[in-house]
This record gives sequence, C-alpha cells and structure tokens, in this order.
Amino acid sequence: MTRENDPAKQGHRHIITGLASVSTFIIIAKICGALKEVAVAARYGTNPAADAYAYVFSLLSSPLAIWTSTLAVILIPLLVRANKEKPGQIETFQGEFFTLSLLLGSVLGVFCGAALGAVLLGSASGLPAAAVHYASWMAAPLAFILPFGFASTLFATQLMVSRRHTNSLFEGIPSFCLMVTVLVYRDNDGRSLVIGTLAGFACQMVALILAQPDVTRAVSFTPRFSSPLWKEVWRYSLIVVLSVAILNITGVIDQVMVAHLGDNANATLGYATRLLALLTGLGATAVGRALLPVLSELRTSQGGQEHDIAMRWAWILFLVGICAAGLGWATARVGVHLAFERGAFSAQDTTRVADALRFGFLQLPFYFAGIVVSQLIASHSRYKIFLFSNCVGLAVKFVGNLVLIPAMGIKGAFLATAIMYAATTGVLLASTMGVAQPKPPQS
Repeated sequence: MTRENDPAKQGHRHIITGLASVSTFIIIAKICGALKEVAVAARYGTNPAADAYAYVFSLLSSPLAIWTSTLAVILIPLLVRANKEKPGQIETFQGEFFTLSLLLGSVLGVFCGAALGAVLLGSASGLPAAAVHYASWMAAPLAFILPFGFASTLFATQLMVSRRHTNSLFEGIPSFCLMVTVLVYRDNDGRSLVIGTLAGFACQMVALILAQPDVTRAVSFTPRFSSPLWKEVWRYSLIVVLSVAILNITGVIDQVMVAHLGDNANATLGYATRLLALLTGLGATAVGRALLPVLSELRTSQGGQEHDIAMRWAWILFLVGICAAGLGWATARVGVHLAFERGAFSAQDTTRVADALRFGFLQLPFYFAGIVVSQLIASHSRYKIFLFSNCVGLAVKFVGNLVLIPAMGIKGAFLATAIMYAATTGVLLASTMGVAQPKPPQS
C-alpha cells in the first residue's frame, strides 16, 4: 500500500481539509454572531426585555438543539452507508424526511408556545415580574423557529455528508438578520429581537434549500414512510433523542436555577454562555463536522483505522482546550469589555459577565476531547453509550448546581458544567475499548 493510498493518511487529510473549510465558514458565522451580540447589548443591556428574550429563546431552542444533534448523529453514518450501498433510496428518503420535519416542527412549535405561555402566567418561571411581561408575548411568535429549524437541519446534514460544509456558513444568517433588525428597528421592548430571530431562521432555511444539488427534489413533499432507511432511523432515534435531551436539559436547569439569583441573572448567564459558544462552535463544532463523515467512511471500508485517528485527535483537542482555557481566563474581562461595554451595557455588567465566563472556560478541554470521542462512537452506531454517559452527566450537573450555585452564584453553574463534561468524557473514553477492534477481513 502506497503512502498516498494509506487509509489513515487519507483520513487525516480529509479531516484537515474539512477543518479548514468548516473553520473558515464558522469564523464568518461567528463574526456575525459577535456583531449581533454587540448590537443587542448596546440596544438592550441587561434590561427586562433582554432577560425575557434570553429565557424564552433558550427554552424554545432546546427542542431544536435535540433535533439537530439527533439528525447529525443518526443520519450522517446512515447516509454515508446508503450512498455507497443503496444510492437510489436517498431521494425518496429526503422527500419523506422533509415532510416529517415540517409537520413535527409545526406541531411542536404550537405546543411549546402554548405550554411556555401557561408557565409564564404562573410563578414557576422564576423570572422577575418585569421580565415575565415581555416573555409572555414573546413565547408564541418565537415558537415558529421550530418548523424553520427542523426543516433546515435535514438540508444541513445532507451538505455535511457530502463534505461541502456550507451549512456552517449559513448558520450566521440568523445572527446577521437579528443584528440588522436591532439596528434598524429602534426599540427596546423586544419586538426587534422577535422579528429578527424569525426572519433569520426563515432565510437560513431558504439558503440551505438553494444549496442542494436539486432544489425541486429537495423540497418535494412525500407524506409516507416507504424508504427502507426509516428502519434504522426508528431503531436508534429514541435512544439518541433521550441522550441528547438529557444533556440539553442542563441548559434549562441553569436557566431555571439561576433565574432566582436576581433581576439580571439570566441576561448575565446568557451573555457569558453566548461568548463561550463562539469558541466552542469554532473549535468543537468544526472538528465534529469534519470527523464524523470521515470516520463513517472508514468504518464502511477499513474498520479499525477510525479508532486510532479519533484517539489522536482527541488528545490534540484536549491540549488545545487547556491552552484555550488558560488564555480565556486571562483575557475574559478584556474580551467582554470589547464585545459588550457600550450603550446600556455598563462596566458593572462587564465585571459580572467576565467573572462568570472565566469559569465557563474550564469546560473546554473535556468538551473538545468528548466531541471527538463521541464521533467515533456515533460512526459505530453504538448509541446506548451516549444514553449512559449523558445520564451520568445530568446527575453530576444537577448535584453540582445544587452545591455550587448557592455558594458561587452563576460561576458555580459554569463550574458544575466543567465537572459534568469531565465525567461524560471519562465515560466515553472508557467505552471506546468496545469499538477499538477492527472488523474481520472480507474473504
């Protein structure tokens, strides 16, 4: 076997190529996200409308995050295998899945909007009265992000399977639209936040559809489940949904438990979380999207190579995470000051957000390494491991919040998250022993 044909060398080369393109697109998308945060901070600061928007958007985006993560984990390995073994089934499956996405997103949007509105009428939200006033009318219109987001995720997944990765660029569209709306629509009662968010999700879906090779087939409605590929989707979907839901509940737990700390607690948590997401998105998301298609392809042809490749990248990303955490801790206040301190966002707000953000950086080494190991496990479709590790993580996170938030405030919530990722990554690493063995040679 020549050096050029070595599967491991080719795998690393494809990962590096994917990292380069995904990172470039994500940088552009995150710049849009950062500019959006600057515009929102200047217009709203930490006033009740921003607090309400952060609360409502976080809760409504949780089902979308679950859906997105589930599709990536299940569909990428499935479609990679189908492209090699049963290419004729892809078009039928796409039309059927698009129809399901729109219907499920619409039904869930109506339900979530109504349920959240009912919660806000009571006292269970924990929000101050001024924030409840804004949140109560934001809930219904913002729920429409679900049908847009559900449909968009399918098209984004198909682009990742083909390693085109322009979906990462299109993720900046919602932030760009929200930024423009906030700048043009001069209000501070939250209307620009709602209008900009809905416009952004709709434009993102249109862009993803237009990026498909065949636009007509991409948006075909097929209200049935005749494709044989559904068998594997149904086989694994419940386990993956439960796994992802359990992990995403941690964000909701933070929102609810931190809401009782004071009037600006959720806004402070939101600003720190979104700044941290700029870094995790650029690093971990890029690596995950570059890795899973490559590992899945290696799994279908050269079983065993994918384990060594994944372990090498896990150690590389762990070390990168340590460096990033140290640099972030040292520069947190400067970063928050440059990003947010203008308009209604005061120096006192900068101090609060920076103090919380420093503890958020502690999760990076474990988060980065865990992303890599999870792609290895997903390429083998061993989804029960995710369920177990995320159950462990949820328990660690809940206990950590109970102990650390009363003692440390918002900083305690971020420290509990770091401990949670350390626990889940440890479980995932221990589980890789079961996927390390190569497949027997074909006779």
